[in-house]
Amino acid sequence: MTATPTATGAVVDFIECARLANFPAEALATAKRCIVDGLAVMLAGSTQDAGRILHDQVHGTDTRAAATVFGPRPFKTGSASAALVNGTAGHALDWDDTQLATSADRIFGLLTHPTMPPLVAALAVGEPRKISGAQLLEAFLTGFEV
Repeated sequence: MTATPTATGAVVDFIECARLANFPAEALATAKRCIVDGLAVMLAGSTQDAGRILHDQVHGTDTRAAATVFGPRPFKTGSASAALVNGTAGHALDWDDTQLATSADRIFGLLTHPTMPPLVAALAVGEPRKISGAQLLEAFLTGFEV
């Protein structure tokens, strides 16, 4: 008996097979632009109330030194905490990129901000593993596509 493919199975298959070499050149160029833009927006948002408040809260409570929280006073903390603080900062000004649907059958593509979640996750998980720039780009692109 053949198993019926599921949406979850398709996502898992995509993640398992995703390789930097398989992404088109246009996707690589766009990803690099998104990463630079995401870092800039994250830094700008780190100066806003939401970014500062969370920065101060995590700085005093999570003393694991795995991943960097960016901003005027960078520090290292646990990976999940770094992703939380950096992601909050990245969304604080609502300047992060927006994906708009181009057709009626893509309703879930409306007004999403696809850069920040995979970027902060790739940075927070990748830093303690000392991943390369290529590995960061591959992780970001894979997360962006999912």
